[in-house]
Amino acid sequence: MKNLFCYLAAVLATAYFAIMYQNTVLVVFLIGEVLLVPVLLFLLALMVRGLRLTLRIPIPVSEAGSPVEAEILVENRSWLPVLGIDVWIQYQNLFLEERAVVKLTGGVDAGARAKFVCRVESGICGCLEFTVKKVRVYDYLRLFSLPKRAGAREQAVVLPRTYDTLAQLSLKTREFLGDSEEYDQSRGGDDPSEVFQLREYRPGDRIQQIHWKLSAASEDLVVKEFGRPVGCPVILFLDFSGTVVEPLWMKGFPELACALSRALVEAECLHYVVWYEPEAGGMFRQRVAEYEDVYRWLQRFLRRRPYGENIDLPELYRQSYPGETYETELRVTLDRKVYRQGELCGQFSAEQMKEALEQWEVLV
Repeated sequence: MKNLFCYLAAVLATAYFAIMYQNTVLVVFLIGEVLLVPVLLFLLALMVRGLRLTLRIPIPVSEAGSPVEAEILVENRSWLPVLGIDVWIQYQNLFLEERAVVKLTGGVDAGARAKFVCRVESGICGCLEFTVKKVRVYDYLRLFSLPKRAGAREQAVVLPRTYDTLAQLSLKTREFLGDSEEYDQSRGGDDPSEVFQLREYRPGDRIQQIHWKLSAASEDLVVKEFGRPVGCPVILFLDFSGTVVEPLWMKGFPELACALSRALVEAECLHYVVWYEPEAGGMFRQRVAEYEDVYRWLQRFLRRRPYGENIDLPELYRQSYPGETYETELRVTLDRKVYRQGELCGQFSAEQMKEALEQWEVLV
């Protein structure tokens, strides 16, 4: 806008002196100044039409404290170089309500591509959303600008810092059977609906286990060893209920939940991670057997926000999955408390969580 006012002032000055001195050169110069405006607008329209913008995040997963880069790829399909492009990118951690905007400025040659990089470092975990809020393209004198359609949106997951803790399994948890569609690959059991292996007869085997057809085709008795269903003896409830007082309400909550789930995986304890989703009116549940499963539920978890109502998660779980049995329930709350079977067994501060978890052990 400042350049446009200066240009108008120059045109008025040229017109004034051309009239005052009746100078032909000044008149020609004035005509050129006036005709330059539609030419600039026409070229600007061609430039805007030839631009293509794409938002992408090369590495959509990072850890808290590490930078996340969002790239704006600008392709110029016209024969005109574009010298002035302003791009406004808004980024927001979906765990929070605060937003910030970064302005990027650059250009792109005719028939070429350019890359604008927005680098953000998030000190807390969550789902980081980038949105192209506004794009403006300028003419060669920066007198005028036209908007380019924006609105592209991409997300990156900022994982919580990894802390180590220990989970000790009781004998009941280790020997837990339960109902499951998956079976132990290393041990047999008593479920006749699944055959673990075929083997030679041993003293003590039941007659019902003998495979008569295969035994008739061989000299020895062949026995069917039944499968052992692998159930989840532990339920890890993540409780989002409560009133948010501080803006960084989630600080330490994801780290604690992640540490517990990883500790159970390290102890080779199958478990369910469960939380309530009010917009769906039901519970989310994911079975966790490996570290990859932990990061899978984290990506959904990091998009959640607290809800004001108090929900009895264990009771709601029993209503949602009637008849299902488990051995131990753990519940993690927003204020970084851990409850085992409804009793407090751990309380942590966000600042000293790493050291406290390394010295802590949970019995399941």
